[in-house]
Amino acid sequence: MWSRTLASVIGGALVSASLVINLNVLLPFATDSKLMFSLLAGFMMWVVVMIVCYTSNTVWHAWRRCSVAFIVSGSINALFLA
Repeated sequence: MWSRTLASVIGGALVSASLVINLNVLLPFATDSKLMFSLLAGFMMWVVVMIVCYTSNTVWHAWRRCSVAFIVSGSINALFLA
């Protein structure tokens, strides 16, 4: 249980931060609106990732799910920010 908690907290924070960066680049709003929307959406994404990690059977399955989501989102970050 504690190992899945650690995977969900750390992995969820990385995935949600990466997705928030994607949102800030893609949204066509003013800067303050983008930051507020990204803050709220980032928290909701973190909760979703934590739920997905808790539904995993093992800690390795939880880390694999977080890693795949982070690799995809990080690749999109690399494309937008390069």
